[in-house]
Amino acid sequence: MILFSILTLAVIGILTCVHIYRAKKHGRTLVCVIGTDCNAVVTSEYRAILGIPLENIGTLYYGAIAIFAGLLLAEIERVYLFDIDFLFTAMSFAGAFC
Repeated sequence: MILFSILTLAVIGILTCVHIYRAKKHGRTLVCVIGTDCNAVVTSEYRAILGIPLENIGTLYYGAIAIFAGLLLAEIERVYLFDIDFLFTAMSFAGAFC
């Protein structure tokens, strides 16, 4: 049940990143449900790391989490030489600092 929840949240994260990317690409303003200015965030000086937009990094990150959760749900324990549990833990730990 927890892996399914993680997979669901990862898909929601991917959809959010794609929504932000498309809104920025088409010049649309973002609407925040919490009542603050989302455009101030996505157009700030911190909108990219090493020239890579954060929504692209987020899409890759959430995609990797979704893949690892999906593999664990399918009960595939090893991919190549890496233990999926270790990679999943490392990705989660790295995401805590982003």
